[in-house]
Amino acid sequence: MTAETAPVPVAPRTPRPGVRGLMRRQLLAPLLTAVVVGGFLVAHDSRGAEAPTVYPPVPHNPTIELRYGIRVSQIAVTAAGGMVDVRYIALDPDRAVAFGHTRSTFPVLVDERTGRTLGGLAMSMFPHHMQAGRQYYLLYRNDGGTVRTGDKVSVKMGSLWLRHVVVR
Repeated sequence: MTAETAPVPVAPRTPRPGVRGLMRRQLLAPLLTAVVVGGFLVAHDSRGAEAPTVYPPVPHNPTIELRYGIRVSQIAVTAAGGMVDVRYIALDPDRAVAFGHTRSTFPVLVDERTGRTLGGLAMSMFPHHMQAGRQYYLLYRNDGGTVRTGDKVSVKMGSLWLRHVVVR
């Protein structure tokens, strides 16, 4: 073998410095993105795992139920705090149909914390053919955010009161 025909040692091929940095960025960017997104999801899930608020049941007034044929089932702040939603169930459709149609049967909400009343009805569902067991609603204006979630309110219907209802 002559010097002219001897194999020339081949150096291992190494990427150019710019290519090595590019490969590192191509691998690290998705890896870092996955770590950040994964951390966000874990943190978000742990915040969402809080126990839901449990509200006490709405008190009942048997006299209201007999006289007006309704049972208040929920009072809640809605519409970003601008409205109070009163839900009631028709127990006796014949009596419930007259509920709220006159000044003497119209329900007024009284905030127990401030003593302020909400009587400004914005929208209601006073059908003329009610069904037993069906839920109906009244929406009141909550001017100035008088009633807040967690407050207690009383509902005055004629001379009768349903007291200490916790607002949802």
